[in-house]
Amino acid sequence: MRRSVRIIGMTLSALLCSIAVTHAQIDLSSFIDTGAGPTSQNVVAAPSPIDILVDSDSYVPPFYRGRALPSAGTTIRLQAIPYFKSADGSSVPTSDIIFTWKQDDRVVGNVSGLGEASVILPAALLYGTTDIEVDAQSADNASFGTATVSVPSIVPPLTLYEDNPLLGITYYRAMSGDMAIADTEMTFAVVPYFAQAQSLNDPQFTYAWTVNGSSISPDPQDPSEITLNATNSTGVATIGLSLSRSDNIFLNSTGTWQLTLGTAASDAFTAGGDVKNPFTGQTQ
Repeated sequence: MRRSVRIIGMTLSALLCSIAVTHAQIDLSSFIDTGAGPTSQNVVAAPSPIDILVDSDSYVPPFYRGRALPSAGTTIRLQAIPYFKSADGSSVPTSDIIFTWKQDDRVVGNVSGLGEASVILPAALLYGTTDIEVDAQSADNASFGTATVSVPSIVPPLTLYEDNPLLGITYYRAMSGDMAIADTEMTFAVVPYFAQAQSLNDPQFTYAWTVNGSSISPDPQDPSEITLNATNSTGVATIGLSLSRSDNIFLNSTGTWQLTLGTAASDAFTAGGDVKNPFTGQTQ
């Protein structure tokens, strides 16, 4: 006799299952010897949803409330959240679920296994995208599911802020590409969002500042900052920055900002001799 039933805690003398995947469900055909001759039982299991949370260990400033995006040289942190239910309707604990992680169609065996719901994987190289898949199955084979996510690597954008002597770095107000400087002296700090770093002044960073095309030596104490003293200067000053990292050839971010000063800034930036350099703490 063949019928469809739900098997819950049944004691069997012998059990042989053959599994056939059909679109949205799995048909488990079981042949059971109960002592009165073999009978056939069917169990229909539907796939369960899985969510994947993604972020990165890339650099973000304090109070940043968004998601850290990966860039070349950083790692990706992933957390699988399966919504598996047991026969009594209770949630299947993560510790009872087998996770198989794949990156770009290759099984990552060292991070797969029972209870391995979270992993750390390398980000794709510059301009690349990595595809990550997780297959999950409960230890009793009653629940299963699959989820995939494509994670691109970005070029870390450089954002300029004022470093105010009273307020510190004004993360709530980024400097635009063209701005007027009213104060006689201002300090600016650049933030390399999502770069491979633990701090702004990471020793592996190289900050190459320029003003109107002329190189400016960075302050060895704070190479991520540059200070402008615009007393008796007017005109437009173009600040440029190229950021690289000694142990990551794929990191090369650039930024350009224009400052409108208050009296002959162009001469102050480009002329030699005794002309005062508006950027204090640095030398041309």
